[in-house]
Amino acid sequence: MLAPVVVLWVAVGGALGAVLRQAADGAAQRWSPRVAELGVLGANLVASAVLGFLAGGEVLLGSVPGEAPMAPTLTASRILGVNWWLLGAGLAGALSTFSTAVVQVARRVRAGEWGTALALAGVTWVVCAGAARLGAELGVALA
Repeated sequence: MLAPVVVLWVAVGGALGAVLRQAADGAAQRWSPRVAELGVLGANLVASAVLGFLAGGEVLLGSVPGEAPMAPTLTASRILGVNWWLLGAGLAGALSTFSTAVVQVARRVRAGEWGTALALAGVTWVVCAGAARLGAELGVALA
């Protein structure tokens, strides 16, 4: 059973992430109503960077392709302590919304906007993977 403090830290992070995601989506819709997907892309970008930083060390950078990492040490627990890792995991988990990104791509496909749909899917994947990698590199550099 999880300790109550673990649930508390993840819940606080989740609440912050949900508020930030809503704010990012609203700001993007006001700023660029024709490309409302920018809010979701921005939220996913930040969440990917945060998760890359938190878990990045051995998980993303120290593993051999095709093999599972052996007993990874989470970067953030060495830098910030375990409670910050839990807070960040909750924040990034609530902030990221890849399911919404898939729905947005599907809507563009249904509207016949194949080029926009493919560009949105490709940019989301490349930018978020890159953000996770940069976050991991930063975490390793600071550890």
